[in-house]
Amino acid sequence: MSFKQRSADEVQELAVALFEEHGGYLMVIATRNAGGSVPVGEEALQEAMIAFLRAFDPERGAPPLAWLTLTLKRECWRRYGRERFDRRVGWEIGEDEPGAMLDQLPSPGEGLEDRLAGLHEGRQRLGRLRPDERTGLGLFAAGFSYKEIAARQGWSYTKVNRCMREGRAALKPREAEAA
Repeated sequence: MSFKQRSADEVQELAVALFEEHGGYLMVIATRNAGGSVPVGEEALQEAMIAFLRAFDPERGAPPLAWLTLTLKRECWRRYGRERFDRRVGWEIGEDEPGAMLDQLPSPGEGLEDRLAGLHEGRQRLGRLRPDERTGLGLFAAGFSYKEIAARQGWSYTKVNRCMREGRAALKPREAEAA
């Protein structure tokens, strides 16, 4: 028996043992990571087991259950994401319905002039911000935490907090502008 054949047999035995011992655990992981969908989870588990049989190399030292769990999660995410995307864009409007596409588009509810006025007002509010407030709010909007902003800018946590508080206050509409 060749080394490759022996390795394939070893992986097959390992796959059977993993499924017998941890099948319930793997199915729970699959269902959770497939958005609660049992059928998608089952399909992902089957694909992960096939990938395990094809690609797992016991000589590399990777823990087999961890390898299989990670592969399973990735397969679930791929399938769940594709299923959600297909559901979102899967509807079609019939060709026999002229103008139906326009009926499906949401109306903005305001004219171009109103939107331009709102844009001008927004620019005025942003103009009231000090540079540090603009930087702090921009980094916070980009997803940085207060601690990360402080470390990135070399500021104290108190300065970040003050810039955020005063910056938000400056962005609120003033009474004179609202009237």
